[in-house]
Amino acid sequence: MDNGGDIRYAFGREGNQMDKTYKEVAISDLRNKEDVAKVREAFVSNRPSKGFYTSIWYCRDQELLFRTYARGGNSDSDGLQIYLKEQLVGDVSVPKGFHIIGRLDEEFVAIPDRKENDMALSFFTFTIPERLLW
Repeated sequence: MDNGGDIRYAFGREGNQMDKTYKEVAISDLRNKEDVAKVREAFVSNRPSKGFYTSIWYCRDQELLFRTYARGGNSDSDGLQIYLKEQLVGDVSVPKGFHIIGRLDEEFVAIPDRKENDMALSFFTFTIPERLLW
């Protein structure tokens, strides 16, 4: 995006096995209250059961972008896409709610979805195979 908030370019592929059977709505003007209500209703009905992208984390020094997504439907896993210099190099299954929180040396650190009353904190560490990076 530029400083004015306009999209300059986009890249990426859709996530594997995402349920994208979204409810469609016809609108003409998002300044119209009725159209806004239609969009809100569609969002509320789609969000719990359909696929959507959940987070982005960028590792500047390795030019890696990680994008997580919920598959939706009855899937028991989510997905993680790995882009190197805007080229998809991996799309893998990950636990529900998985998102990357940082990097420690050569390992990336992520956490799964957790409930508010969970007493334990789980985390994952992983590395990217060299063959994917060059």
